[in-house]
Amino acid sequence: AGFSEEAVEKSLDQLWVWREMHIAETDDQAMGEFLPAHHAAYVHLEEVRAEWNPPEMEVSIQRAPLGRSDYGETPDPDAPESMIGGPRRVAEQVAWMQELGVRNLMLTNRGLMSQEKTAKSLKLLSEKIMPSFH
Repeated sequence: AGFSEEAVEKSLDQLWVWREMHIAETDDQAMGEFLPAHHAAYVHLEEVRAEWNPPEMEVSIQRAPLGRSDYGETPDPDAPESMIGGPRRVAEQVAWMQELGVRNLMLTNRGLMSQEKTAKSLKLLSEKIMPSFH
């Protein structure tokens, strides 16, 4: 649509997809650790917005995070799922994004997780998932 191949490639290199991420040994463990903490963080942020934003200021309402019942046995590429699960599930989500042409992922964890669980999640990401991707 009027863009050079070079301009398209440059834009794709600058595009980032942002997802919440938490990895544990199993899907159930990851969901059990992250989802309640993520929901608590969401509630806290909404309370802060309500308390500190001027009442006349229009503020976009954040969508509540998905609950456990919203996650199927396997990831749903059409659902607004966070990247939560065991290494197999999260690797599948990364692979889908790579197949779609996503080159850069920004992974965050806003779930008020413990340092220990966050460190374990990052270790699983670096040791069990990232070696499969270039």
